[in-house]
Amino acid sequence: MASTPSSFPDADHGHVGRWGGLLLAALAFVPSLLSAPGQVAADTKQYLYLSPGRLLRTAMSLWDPSQFGGYVTHQTIGYLWPAGPYYWLLDRLGVPDWMAQRVWLGLLFFAAGRGIWRLCRVLGIAEAGALAAASLYQLSPYVLTYANRTSILLSPWAGLGWILAFTILAARQGGWRYPALVALIVATVGGINATSLLLLAVAPLSWLVVAVAFQRSLDVRRAVATTAKVGVLSTLMSAWWIVALAVQSRFGADVLAYSETVQAVSVTSSAPEVVRGLGYWLFYGGDATGPWNSAAPPYMHSPGLIMLGFALCALSVASLLFVPATIRLWLTSVWLIGAVVAVGAHEGASPFARLLLRGNARSTVLLALRSSTRAVPLVLLAGALAVGCAVSRLAAWRRGPASVAAISLVGLSVLQLPAIWTGTFVDAQLRRPSEVPAAWKKAADRLGQGGLDSRVLEIPGQEFGAYRWGTTTDQLLPGLTDRPLITRDLLPLGSPEQMDLLFALDNRLQNGTLDPAAVAPIARLLAVGDVVVRGDERFEKYRTPRPERVAQILGVSPASLGPAVSFGEPTTNAGPVDQVDAVALSDALFPRAVPAATMFPVANPTPIVRQESMQGSVVIDGSGDGLVSAAAAGLLAPGALVRSAAGARDDDQRRQWA
Repeated sequence: MASTPSSFPDADHGHVGRWGGLLLAALAFVPSLLSAPGQVAADTKQYLYLSPGRLLRTAMSLWDPSQFGGYVTHQTIGYLWPAGPYYWLLDRLGVPDWMAQRVWLGLLFFAAGRGIWRLCRVLGIAEAGALAAASLYQLSPYVLTYANRTSILLSPWAGLGWILAFTILAARQGGWRYPALVALIVATVGGINATSLLLLAVAPLSWLVVAVAFQRSLDVRRAVATTAKVGVLSTLMSAWWIVALAVQSRFGADVLAYSETVQAVSVTSSAPEVVRGLGYWLFYGGDATGPWNSAAPPYMHSPGLIMLGFALCALSVASLLFVPATIRLWLTSVWLIGAVVAVGAHEGASPFARLLLRGNARSTVLLALRSSTRAVPLVLLAGALAVGCAVSRLAAWRRGPASVAAISLVGLSVLQLPAIWTGTFVDAQLRRPSEVPAAWKKAADRLGQGGLDSRVLEIPGQEFGAYRWGTTTDQLLPGLTDRPLITRDLLPLGSPEQMDLLFALDNRLQNGTLDPAAVAPIARLLAVGDVVVRGDERFEKYRTPRPERVAQILGVSPASLGPAVSFGEPTTNAGPVDQVDAVALSDALFPRAVPAATMFPVANPTPIVRQESMQGSVVIDGSGDGLVSAAAAGLLAPGALVRSAAGARDDDQRRQWA
């Protein structure tokens, strides 16, 4: 049988509880709602706001024909719960998109804080200590790395306290109630990023080990039964996204191989940054338009903020001396494991880093662990609980000083997160107005009239959606129309053949060597019925061609492209600081006003689903570049079947095709 240790038998449990929860709620929701009112952040997935109903429909299938020429989706099914239903419900209720975003962010913060509060009560920590621990965890700078860009990745951080609390209760009390609650939380917070969930599982597992092997407060049979119940129920309740992830890893694009490397991700995960709750690589970078995270510079340049971060870290480590022996070993092990894993890949020096680097090319599972800073919540959890224990020990002696200490720690937590009063939870470079410009809505309506038999090709390609009027990160059109879109994105998520052809076309457009005669034949091969040119993109952000040049190229294309249809009043595309380059100085075309979007219909488009005769087929012995060259030379007759020699079984079949 399990025993319930009473770590703080004389601790008060009612003095702070009357207003502590309200304070945590205020610190969660008020700063979020005061951040950039009326502005929609480019957070997580733009389609949650543009069309949550359409996102829910597409998320139910692992095959999505709406982008990349059709592809096996990557974790899109995770939006079926809870983010998708949440945004769908608030959209149906008429809640503005920006407000729905801020409430979502506030819910994450509040869930994190209240989870730690609940865990403190389970551990016997007084409410003064619970308030101190919850505020330190809830207001950690860790949230800044995700809040304005990928807030859904904060879900495991927000659920960690609850998972721990219910795991401990499941071990102490037995039964199925608490294992079921753990499984429900796991299914809720793990659907988008299983890596974070895997790393944070260290905390409950280590508690069980310490309780059995060192505290002697739990017998082996109860620990095994608890682990089995939680494991089985969590697997069953999460099977909907676990199976989808397995299918994607088998049949989808190798997303991890095409995105950032282990070296790039780990270069900032140094020990000093990790113990401050930071270290995630996207927090530190920047480009020609500014830092990627406007909240980051003070943490690198402000002496006061840097000293405060290290002071709070030192306080949490020193507080371990005041932690009861029944949980000191557990908190110390969680802190050390979290720090070692988070720092482990830094500079490639540790055995863990070498394991990741060796497994980079061989194991998707190992490569998924490259974002090791997602173990930082373990450090934050152990440090916050240690401080909470110290305050609780003080409360058992004097209630007044403990309350003062708790409030002081809340104040220090606020000071270490300036975004609370500066409103930088929503980055200036990662937001847009609440309403999409009317020109793009009209363009989407016109494109939608073309039906679902052909695609839209949007050029030039852009790593992320960035416009003069705001940032969407995701491509805009799939959120405005059901018409399938194909355009170059950061990752080549479609089939290798289609992505190779698309990239070959876009590469020539990007470097200024595209022959206009190639556009329509390649568009037909890609089943494109309309070509759209972005005229209001922030071309300097990702160094894409100026829209004037792209529109001019398509404007002189052969008659196989129809006359241009414009949307929006023509304006000069210029940023806050006009970019003057060799092209602009040598060409009288610049500057010239262009509309927000320009559509070029493709004559006699080829439908997406079709049947073609083998007679008169064209065999290309080359890659996508060869196809673009053949198209420019007029070798691809309209309606002819194009086959790649690489797809033939042997030389005999190639000769038969020829």
